[in-house]
Amino acid sequence: MHRVSSLKAAALAAIFIMMSVLILAKMSERSPLMLFSKWKMDLTLPNYYKPRALWANGQVQLVLCRFQTLEQQLQTDLNRNRASFQAVVLLKRVSATGEAHWHKVYEQRGDFHALSAANSGNLFALGSTYETDGSETGFLLHSADGGQSWTPLPPPPAAARGLAFYTSTNGYAWTASGVFQTHDQGQTWSDLKISSGILDEGAAPAVDENGTLVSGTADKLRVRAVDGRLTEVALPPRFRLTHLAAAGERRIWLLGSALPDEPSREEVLLLCWRPGQLLEQVAKFPALTPERLFVSGSSLVVAAAEAALVPPKTHFLISSDLGRRWRDEVPPIAVGMDALFLARDGTVWTAGPAGRLQKRVP
Repeated sequence: MHRVSSLKAAALAAIFIMMSVLILAKMSERSPLMLFSKWKMDLTLPNYYKPRALWANGQVQLVLCRFQTLEQQLQTDLNRNRASFQAVVLLKRVSATGEAHWHKVYEQRGDFHALSAANSGNLFALGSTYETDGSETGFLLHSADGGQSWTPLPPPPAAARGLAFYTSTNGYAWTASGVFQTHDQGQTWSDLKISSGILDEGAAPAVDENGTLVSGTADKLRVRAVDGRLTEVALPPRFRLTHLAAAGERRIWLLGSALPDEPSREEVLLLCWRPGQLLEQVAKFPALTPERLFVSGSSLVVAAAEAALVPPKTHFLISSDLGRRWRDEVPPIAVGMDALFLARDGTVWTAGPAGRLQKRVP
């Protein structure tokens, strides 16, 4: 009799625990599994704000957005549609009572292309404004206070789509075909007369904290030191480069696909190069399509899509030891991600459909 009573008590306790989990999940608008996951939902963006880039440092979180009303989004004329874009910077602030809210700290006509953080205080944002005749004009913004306020700088190189500052005054911008450099915080730009690699079936450039510029074409990796010295490294046969990253310890990371004889057997490869050494294969991820690559310290994050699914589901392949060990994780929102960011502390931020933000705490 005593044994039966104990079993009933244990069953009631299990039911109580499960009900508590479900109630907490409902209260926090999360699935029950997320309560025990490293992935957590964060503050959702206001309606009609499409995230274009993310940045976070400690408790500070910043989102570059494109805003359009519903009526503007439904405009069928492409040029009129783009001319209605509003580029908006939203900053998350937490009140004394612990409540978080989004605050609009900058707004102008246009859309954002890129965000670069030279350090925790100096941020640069690149974008374009569009006219109804189809023309566009680039704009460049600077924040010296971690995104609290923004100041327009002189226009960047025409048709610039990428940006990377490695100090508060020195940086690069690139177009689909060329690379430009500034030494005066974007006041003036010089054409380096080198290819960005984008039109050469390569990947968008990457820049490390020392100013080393890395670009790639269909068959080679190009590493340009800050003093102008150029090193070229041949890529493996049948390797299709898609993403580059440059971080500490003079490591260059290359993400791409190994092109197989059968398309269904495509594999994601992560390679690493260091001066004076041969290219090293760090990891292989079968049956995935590479989407993004982020490196911060010893943390590596590869976003890769399970392309066989419709819509494709994104996997996050995460390493905290320079690629020696990996975790394959699928976040709660695994489709339609508009922006990703890897913070210095290893936290992964993503923005998905309807402005839903999520983060993975290391």
